[in-house]
Amino acid sequence: NLRKLLDIDQKIAHYTRIDVQNAYRKVNKRIRKNKKIGLTAIIYRIAAFMALPLLCSSALMGYLLLQPTEDEMSFIEIKSAPGTIYHCTLPDKSEVWLNSESRLRYPARFDRECRRVEMEGEAYFKVTSNKQHPFYVTTSDHIDVEVTGTQFNVNAYGNEEMIEITLEKGKVSVMSGGNTTQMKPGECYYYDRSNRDAFIKTVKPYEKTAWKDGKTIFRDTPLPEVFRRLSRIYNVDIEFINKSGKDYNYRATFTHENIYQILDYLKMTAPLEWEQIY
Repeated sequence: NLRKLLDIDQKIAHYTRIDVQNAYRKVNKRIRKNKKIGLTAIIYRIAAFMALPLLCSSALMGYLLLQPTEDEMSFIEIKSAPGTIYHCTLPDKSEVWLNSESRLRYPARFDRECRRVEMEGEAYFKVTSNKQHPFYVTTSDHIDVEVTGTQFNVNAYGNEEMIEITLEKGKVSVMSGGNTTQMKPGECYYYDRSNRDAFIKTVKPYEKTAWKDGKTIFRDTPLPEVFRRLSRIYNVDIEFINKSGKDYNYRATFTHENIYQILDYLKMTAPLEWEQIY
């Protein structure tokens, strides 16, 4: 800012080289010679109006030069380690939970028009209400979620085919491909990356958001998806080989169990075997 102030000072100095008072004295001298006294009042007005733009332009120059540009704004980027959940508080006191292997980028100070963050992976948002300054979440697929104050979950891992946005409380507008979709609590917005198709289903939000409380919930979940989620949660590589060719759906809730206990539970309810490979 010191460099900007010096720049402003130089520009103002350039304008102040216009000597209004000296110009007035020269004109007034000519007026006295020609004895046109009525013109003096007009000159006073001209001098006054010349000085006013000088002050206004100086103030405007100072405001514009002191405003931080996008390049000068500082941003904070957070990445959650594999197998961990990270909780953070944004500059507006909104809260965010980052699931395993997720990324969040946001400005150190939100601007005056809106609050905008970028994310990859999965995150649960508890946004502080402010109708004058809407909150935007942008995914890597350029899907924007607009809210003012609400609680919702965004699942947008880059290696998964489906993006899921689950609304728990409040109101959400999802903007994608020039279309805007309004959501209600208890709904999940699905976006299929392969065919760019979007649709909404009614869900039980806690089944989608329980991960932030350390719980893993499966409700009629296909086994390939079960293993994919377990792989991310526990930071292990799981290779699923379906020799039977049959599809199995799984229903369970886990809280404190480790990966070996969960695999044993799966073994009890489905015809499968598992082994650890070093």
